[in-house]
Amino acid sequence: MGKSIILGLLIVTNVLYGQDCQKELLHIYEHSLQVFENCEKAIHIKYSVAQKRNDNQYTKEHFQLISDQSKQYFIAKDFGVFANDTITICISEKDSAIYIGKTLSPEIKSGRVKNMLNVDYRIFDQLNVERCERLESGEKKLILSCPIESQELLGIQQVTYVFDPTEKQIMQAHMVFEESALIQETDILIEKHIFDSTHPYLKKTPLDFILNNSGNIQKKYEHYEFIEIGTGRNLVQGLKNKKTS
Repeated sequence: MGKSIILGLLIVTNVLYGQDCQKELLHIYEHSLQVFENCEKAIHIKYSVAQKRNDNQYTKEHFQLISDQSKQYFIAKDFGVFANDTITICISEKDSAIYIGKTLSPEIKSGRVKNMLNVDYRIFDQLNVERCERLESGEKKLILSCPIESQELLGIQQVTYVFDPTEKQIMQAHMVFEESALIQETDILIEKHIFDSTHPYLKKTPLDFILNNSGNIQKKYEHYEFIEIGTGRNLVQGLKNKKTS
């Protein structure tokens, strides 16, 4: 009887601690969004996304997010998005194309961070806290599981977050998806998180990524197709003239 009571108390304590841990994670997530959206300091985030498919194929890609009060640059292996307050330039090496248009809205900016951190309130609220533990590093690990009856609807079985409560940073998110999904597991790892960054890219404008010091198209982009998005027509035409001049 005594053992049952102690076990029950341990379970209740663990659940309550897990719920506090869940609230702490959400607070850190919201803090991260506010810091990014306000851009009081320059931010440089390097992270990787590893995925395991249902055919046992494994992929891993690396990304960078560099931002200050007036610029936001997102860089992948063969794709880059470079935006300031007036213009957005997307360079796709895979398509040999450069897309030019109106700058990103704040909603889209924060959306990119939401995607990176992978915290979705609609799913988050429906997951059960399995456990929360403090690691030797001082970070916390929160494991959330999806009820069996909801796994097909939500498309997920389990989510694990590792976060630093002192630095208020989410360090890792690991998702295990439902059995029929093409992607079985995704692991997002924050490799570097620098506030008040002095990255040299912050000295550049979006156009500097496709123009040389003379103001002409860089040689490696001369064969690329230039495509207008929204209000980029005049600029695209000007760049086309530079290609043919």
